[in-house]
Amino acid sequence: MTSYPKIRSDYDRLLAALAFAEVLATSLPYESPAPEYFDLATEALGHFETCADPGNALTWILIRLLEEEGHAAQFTQTIDSDEPLTWSPAAFHFRSGGIVRQIDDPGGCAVVSAEALIGLSRIGSLAAPPAKFNRGFEALCLVIDYWDFLLERPLPACRALIESLIPHDQPGA
Repeated sequence: MTSYPKIRSDYDRLLAALAFAEVLATSLPYESPAPEYFDLATEALGHFETCADPGNALTWILIRLLEEEGHAAQFTQTIDSDEPLTWSPAAFHFRSGGIVRQIDDPGGCAVVSAEALIGLSRIGSLAAPPAKFNRGFEALCLVIDYWDFLLERPLPACRALIESLIPHDQPGA
């Protein structure tokens, strides 16, 4: 048993753990025990404690949770024609859970680099979160936006983490 001292002593790790807890609590039915998610939560806390980048750990665990919940996204093929991703940037359509070639609903899409999308397509199959993830911040923002859409409610802990992790070279930093 551990009390996860590194999570408690590092603000970004704490925010990542809170963001995961927020998504997990919001996605599970109210007062419905879900013992199958206990192991996932314990594993997530262990990775928030040890991963070099808590944002990468959160991206990894949120992708795994999407898969567990039956919301796995198509990150490298178009939803409508299964066309492989060969252009960048690409539009990720929240309602259909994947990339689209043509944007019909600009409010329901996020424009993301192909590099971030390809990384997201691979991260869920890893045994542990990657220490480094090119375009990791961009990928994390997309995953949180997707969860925000799926849960149909704001995720303030996730937004606080994004604000804390904004790279200095990003607008608004």
